[in-house]
Amino acid sequence: MTDDKSGDRPGDASGDMSGDSRWMTYDELAKLRGITRPSAERLVQRRRWRRQQGNDRTVRVLVPVDSLSDDVSADASDDISPDTRRLLVDAMAALESAVATLRAQLDRAEAGKEAADRHADRERSRADQAEVRADRAESTSPRSVPAPMLSAISSTPRKRR
Repeated sequence: MTDDKSGDRPGDASGDMSGDSRWMTYDELAKLRGITRPSAERLVQRRRWRRQQGNDRTVRVLVPVDSLSDDVSADASDDISPDTRRLLVDAMAALESAVATLRAQLDRAEAGKEAADRHADRERSRADQAEVRADRAESTSPRSVPAPMLSAISSTPRKRR
């Protein structure tokens, strides 16, 4: 908010650099540009447009007329030829179809992953159970041949017939 002594009031262009500016509130600017009020406030700060608080405590901004419309695509939508419109519709249909196909592939892949995870969990469980059984069998079975004898037996050459 500037404390301007030039006597500018809303609608008064006497302090304008040129006649191509318009005083408006943040809400008016936001509505005109199709943005939120906080976005309008940031825009005014970024562009360093002149601000002034009125007696009604409402801040008004001096906005250059050429900055009032940021996006002309909304106005240009009527300028699209029927051929171009048809191409856009076809392109959108193709994209929607591709997205549907990709979603189906993703669903199948996720289902396959879940099945593989379940199978891996079952196999881990089986391996754990087998290890427990092996440990139990090893701890309960008596050794019939002492370990030093086993090494001697395994190193003895066998006779061929």
